[in-house]
Amino acid sequence: MRQALRPRTRLLLGVLLFLLLAASVQLWWRYAPDERVYATRAYNYNSRSIAEFRVNGMSGGRGGGPPRDGRLAGGGGGIVIGRVIDVSRPLLVEWQMEYSSLAAMDAGEVPKAYRAILPPLRDSPGIPDGAYMLVLHFYPDHVEAEFEYNKPSPNGRGVTGVYSEPHPPRNNGGKAEAIAPFSR
Repeated sequence: MRQALRPRTRLLLGVLLFLLLAASVQLWWRYAPDERVYATRAYNYNSRSIAEFRVNGMSGGRGGGPPRDGRLAGGGGGIVIGRVIDVSRPLLVEWQMEYSSLAAMDAGEVPKAYRAILPPLRDSPGIPDGAYMLVLHFYPDHVEAEFEYNKPSPNGRGVTGVYSEPHPPRNNGGKAEAIAPFSR
């Protein structure tokens, strides 16, 4: 004969079931793919131009030249439209520097290439409402990420663009490590 569970045992089982459900929802939120489409821009703070950069294996084009004329950063080259990025996963950024000179290229110089792994964008720097562009800042020893986004104008009549500007390093990105060159 079947014996009925005591009320205290039923309550304990109910609480355990609720905790298991809450933990599974939390894990799903944390690790489920969250793919979004962003344009990508790069700022270069190195002494040499970036020949090419990649985000999660997809080419981002040129990364801009070195800073000139007292500016903080080189050009914002490498603007790519429509890149799919899973913001719940770490971001793999690879970049390769240009040759130091044409003579060095003719002599067979191997340009340096680097890799950095940034934390998931959903966690750091966080994704503001209206984000449309992922901005990468390339420093000699690390890479930082942030977003450009649209913000409603103060008078409520349209949208005011908020743009990322070159800035001093915050040291909150992925550290650069040398890798084998990937282009040329």
